Amino acid sequence: MLQGLFAEAARTAQTAIEAAREAGPDGRAIEGHATCTLGIARAWGADPADAIGLLEAARAIARSIGHADDTFRATLNLATGLTLLGRREDAIEVTRGAIEEARRDGLEVAYGNALRGNIAEGLFLVGRWDEARDTIRTALEWSPAPEAFADASVTAAMLEVETSVDERAASLLGWRPLQLERAPDPQLEVPATRAAASFALWRGDVDDARRAAELGWSLVRRAEDWALTARMASTYLEVQAAILADAHERRALSEISGARQRARRVLQETEAVLRASGVPPEAASRSEAEANVATARAYFARIDGHDDALLWERVATAWERVGEPYQVARARWRQAEALLPAPDARHGRAAAREPLLEAVRIARGLRARPLLRVLETLARRSLITLPPDPEATQGDAAGSPVHEHRNLGVGEHLGGFAAQQQTREAAAAV
Repeated sequence: MLQGLFAEAARTAQTAIEAAREAGPDGRAIEGHATCTLGIARAWGADPADAIGLLEAARAIARSIGHADDTFRATLNLATGLTLLGRREDAIEVTRGAIEEARRDGLEVAYGNALRGNIAEGLFLVGRWDEARDTIRTALEWSPAPEAFADASVTAAMLEVETSVDERAASLLGWRPLQLERAPDPQLEVPATRAAASFALWRGDVDDARRAAELGWSLVRRAEDWALTARMASTYLEVQAAILADAHERRALSEISGARQRARRVLQETEAVLRASGVPPEAASRSEAEANVATARAYFARIDGHDDALLWERVATAWERVGEPYQVARARWRQAEALLPAPDARHGRAAAREPLLEAVRIARGLRARPLLRVLETLARRSLITLPPDPEATQGDAAGSPVHEHRNLGVGEHLGGFAAQQQTREAAAAV
């Protein structure tokens, strides 16, 4: 299951359940554990109808025998299953309930921060960024071990990259739990490389972005996880598009050809991985992967010399269905860019105005400052007037005092925790 071989995992889990039931009461824990695996494998598969029921049953078994680890595992997988089926708000509520349950049972230290890491990512994806920050800040107050805070640290990095692109983001990306060569789990490593690539792109450092993308792609190809492959492919193709644009400016023809070849190879490999999964494109669990692949294809069209506004409109629609507003804003940005170079400049401006305004509205709501800056630059260059920002402050039309305070809160907490970890490691080495 962890390798993404979901059909094989489901078959093995079913065999384990049958054997556990034959063993009677002594096999109850094994039955619950295998039922959890079966449920999450079904959620990822072509027929997820019974997935949520199986995961709820696994959690009920774990609770009935007082097995805290399996209760925790079933809860995380239940949240994942709900997310796969498009029920992200339900997934957030399930995780919140589990945190409260852990607190009541005196297990918050053991399980609270891992649950918070899970919920922080969900809050980030649905556009509830302030709540994600608050959740991460609460986790940091427990001064957890790095492995307990790993999920939240990745989300913290993504938040800071997409809201600040400053020293706080750099600190998070360089923090000990995100040192990728030592991280044990591709499901943490790959999102971290995506955050690093985004950080580099916002700063205009295509060389760093390429290194992060290549590392992420090498990691994801080991995992045999088609959803993770699709996520990394969208980032990889975006980076290749940036490399190609930079090479065009420098007239580096060999680099242009190389970027195009790499992009084509990765897109073809991603499509092959999705076909091999056996999960049809219309399955609920494929919705996010389809949105990521649509993004990768739109970037490939740009790399291939025909940036297509219609493709970007489809990408935006796909992300709307998934329920990720930030990705919708990014797709609308690219859609506007593709519409502007029309033969008739006035027609191009008129067509680009609506997607650009939608991207600005979302970026302002999230306080996604790097994206907002490029949108404002695009608007000025194309003579499109943006409506006033009601939250603008003097000297920084993209920010707000609340935004600054909350970013600093996460950065300061993490900086202090990183210093504590380094002190502990130095002491241990003596």
